Amino acid sequence: MTSKILQPKNKEKRNLYSKIGDLSFASLMGKGWYSLPRSIYRRFVILLNIFKVGYKKVGGNHFATITTYYGVTFLGPTNSEYWNCHQKKIKYLKTLLGQLYDYREIADEHCALVHNIILRYMTEFSSPPYQAYRTCNLQSGDIFFDIGAFRGYVTMKASQKIGEEGFVYAIEPINENIEFIKAHIKYNNLTNIKMIEGAVSINKLNEDIQLYKTRNQANSSIPDYLPSVAQSIRTRNISTVSLANLFNNELSSHKRVIASITINGNEMDIVKSFVDEFEKISIQYLEITIPIIYTRVKVPAFTDYMKNRGFRVEKYYPWLKMINMR
Repeated sequence: MTSKILQPKNKEKRNLYSKIGDLSFASLMGKGWYSLPRSIYRRFVILLNIFKVGYKKVGGNHFATITTYYGVTFLGPTNSEYWNCHQKKIKYLKTLLGQLYDYREIADEHCALVHNIILRYMTEFSSPPYQAYRTCNLQSGDIFFDIGAFRGYVTMKASQKIGEEGFVYAIEPINENIEFIKAHIKYNNLTNIKMIEGAVSINKLNEDIQLYKTRNQANSSIPDYLPSVAQSIRTRNISTVSLANLFNNELSSHKRVIASITINGNEMDIVKSFVDEFEKISIQYLEITIPIIYTRVKVPAFTDYMKNRGFRVEKYYPWLKMINMR
């Protein structure tokens, strides 16, 4: 299938694009982060500003593609097993995209990709008012660690925000996801990202560690946190010590470090180790965001611990953010 350029159907909708493009995500209200209300879905689809849909072969792999008027191309799977999108969402998005664009039908894989872009890239699984919580404080020249990068949607966003003076470390253990990240980097010509293959742990030894993954590429070192039957795999261990050494050797002149750690359950232990190592380095600003979906009962004690370490702690379910300014 060749690429199809999508045009808004009429002048009224074209005008709507220009108006709503100026809205901040903080102005978009809704009911919850698990299932976006349809009115919010519609607004984010418009904000996405799709230019064309198509397919692309990158490095021997075939991807569904969506390119925006902003020049960003997103890649998604063509195999329905990996869409990470309920069929009801696909049906709704297909109707919505048909209303907005002068093209008779959008393929299911492109609808699933739109869904993932909205949840993972635009809203970052945030609660109302849907502020992109993990990347909202990024500035030009920052260093960003995307630990548990999935397919690279947040990695791409961080790359765009920090510019050529900044740098992103994308860390991911699952081979299928790694191929997506590499393809996103290559297809969008992103030169400020380093892909690191493996799983971050508190294990300081240079050895493989055990990890569990599901068929849709969810993974964790704790199988009980995964939503379906998980397969045990071995993957390269990346210690927090090695991350600190990598930063110190390559980018020690940078003074602001922001990290997103999404590894399905073991984030708090990683944060403690991450802080231990990065506090040895002369940085002026350290910010870490983790999900607390699986660890809500641990939040009060962990919050006290981080405050005692000198961090300001912000809870914005499903996220917990810690900031230390020196």
